[in-house]
Amino acid sequence: MPHPAKRLFSTMLFMAAMVPSLAHAQSTPGTVDKIARFGGAMHAAAHACPDYKGGDLGRLKNEQKQQSMTAGLSAAEFETLFQAGYAEARTRLAKATPAEKTKACKQLAAIGGFRR
Repeated sequence: MPHPAKRLFSTMLFMAAMVPSLAHAQSTPGTVDKIARFGGAMHAAAHACPDYKGGDLGRLKNEQKQQSMTAGLSAAEFETLFQAGYAEARTRLAKATPAEKTKACKQLAAIGGFRR
């Protein structure tokens, strides 16, 4: 099984396609807030997939929260930004075609999926 940080990075790359406005966040210095939003978007995508098995999401969110706090965000700031990213992605996913959703879920599963 890949290291959690590698899996998270792979998942974030996948989510770049789902949340284009946040795709640039990974390469721009000083964007911890955008990365927190991006994590929320990743969770929204996982929740939208019918084969989602939620065990890893809570752990990944906690790891990301700790990393974000080390980089300067407060726990409350992280949670606010995370929830904003989640809501934005849910809105985008609600507008996606069934084919787009199926493709996104297959990509999520291919990069490691999430297990109980």
